[in-house]
Amino acid sequence: MPVDRAAATAWLDAVAAAEASPGGFELSDTLGIGGHGLALLDFDPAQIAHLRQIGRLIAVPSGDGLATALAIAGSAAQGRIQPFPADLDFFERVHITESTREEACAALAEAVRTNVARVQAHRDFTLRDVHFGAVPPELRQTGTTGSRGALVWRLADVLAGELALTRADGTPRRVDWGTAAADPGFVKLEWLVRVPGSRSQETIAVSKVIDPTWRTPTGATVSLDGLLDADYQQIYLEPAAADLTAGLVADRLASDRVSYLEQMEREICRFTRAQPPNYVKVAKRLYNVCRLSGHYEAALFVRELFHESEARAHQIAARLDRIAAWERDGDLLACAELAACLPELAPLIAPTGAAAEALHACEEALAAGRATALRAALAVLIAALNDDASDAVARRLRAFPATRSLLDEIVARHGQALAEGRQ
Repeated sequence: MPVDRAAATAWLDAVAAAEASPGGFELSDTLGIGGHGLALLDFDPAQIAHLRQIGRLIAVPSGDGLATALAIAGSAAQGRIQPFPADLDFFERVHITESTREEACAALAEAVRTNVARVQAHRDFTLRDVHFGAVPPELRQTGTTGSRGALVWRLADVLAGELALTRADGTPRRVDWGTAAADPGFVKLEWLVRVPGSRSQETIAVSKVIDPTWRTPTGATVSLDGLLDADYQQIYLEPAAADLTAGLVADRLASDRVSYLEQMEREICRFTRAQPPNYVKVAKRLYNVCRLSGHYEAALFVRELFHESEARAHQIAARLDRIAAWERDGDLLACAELAACLPELAPLIAPTGAAAEALHACEEALAAGRATALRAALAVLIAALNDDASDAVARRLRAFPATRSLLDEIVARHGQALAEGRQ
């Protein structure tokens, strides 16, 4: 896989300039955006209008005692190198000014509930779930834990303000929204969104992680979830949001780099050891490590992987998974997006193998109108596409000396701690 030397040289020059920027955080007056200089290098300005359209619908509005800053993160923030993002991942700072921590947590809880209700009123948005509040100790072994040990709320739970759970001994346990707010923990909202004007009724997955902070009466900034996130991936889409963030965390970027790199490395190790492993996610995190740790040869190689057919197949697998989720209670046979998606796969997969067989089974079931067979074949197809993409990316990463040695080093450094549950 040859690397464009001119493009590589231009990227390395831009990296050097970004690294030389004081503090790392930059504002673009012409685009009205802000972020770490290295993140801005990978952002595609052509996406600003689309991202702002979605972002303004899901943002928590600023108000009395509440300042917010919305950003795009993940692969959608790296449009210049990841042309096939599987979803839209937003990140939002919610900075609260109150007299006490308890009042700040209550304000956060009200802002999240109001945000859920307001977005749900939009006909193109369907809430999947909300992660809010740390799981109580007696429920941690019951399978109710979501991302980073958070309670998982459905729409009805959020609107009712109460979550019905079951203890390990089978007895019921109820958690109300206000109680969860006392220890908000990891906060994340996830939606399925119909793309307006799309002929095939395309859906996209949209998520938003909230990083809540409290400005104390003394002027100090306190994280309400125990972790003030670093800004190495986020692109703030509005000037006011960029200004707020520059004031909150710009001076922390240099000191936070080590902890951010450790977090990325732990995730790399976790995805290599998962069953099955997911080397597409490994590659995305490996790129973030490479560009911030000076492994530029490896970074240039990983950038090219995101333009290959495996990345496109992985994106379509994510779309198929969303279609299955959206149409769980609907008519999958009549889904225009599914009918449009399947023909895109044929040029991207091998003519023989599990993915090809599952694709053929989907096409046959769709043509014959067999809904049960279609759902079963679709599940097999999604799994096969993800496995094939992971295997292909793994082979490429292992075949290139710079990425192979870096992966081995990361797994050796973090693998034992991860296996023992210490990370």
